[in-house]
Amino acid sequence: MNMPSNVAASPLRDQAANTLLRARKLPPGPYRSDLRQLGMGLLSLYKEGLRANSRNGDENAIHRRSRPLQQGERA
Repeated sequence: MNMPSNVAASPLRDQAANTLLRARKLPPGPYRSDLRQLGMGLLSLYKEGLRANSRNGDENAIHRRSRPLQQGERA
């Protein structure tokens, strides 16, 4: 998946990708399986973090809309 040039890649995503690429170069066996598990775990942590951030953003947006505006605050 190509990322736009104005978006920096996450260090966690980079580490997951590097781990999976290293695993691909190994012959089938326990070391390759361990690296693949590690890479997939890092990738799932990265994806879960993105989901958590988007949920927090949605909750904050809902919270801001449901409360009355404070003095000097814009809608």
